[in-house]
Amino acid sequence: MNIRLVEEKDLQKLLEWKNANKIAFFCKDTITLEMQKEWFAAYQKRANDFMFIILVDEKKVGCIGVRFLDKIWDMYNFIIGEEE
Repeated sequence: MNIRLVEEKDLQKLLEWKNANKIAFFCKDTITLEMQKEWFAAYQKRANDFMFIILVDEKKVGCIGVRFLDKIWDMYNFIIGEEE
């Protein structure tokens, strides 16, 4: 298993996972690709906020976010995108 920072090429997969698991999020709206691109542009400007893609044998299987918020490190947006 490996992790790497999210890249623009991951946006479609991230929105698929988010939409498939929206029941677990505060915002339960369906995410569009345009909304995902807007999120990514804002995310790239935030210091101390890191979104990682989790890879198994080079296959994207999930993601996890880590950010420094209110003087603590917070883990968020943990998604198991591919169960197999």
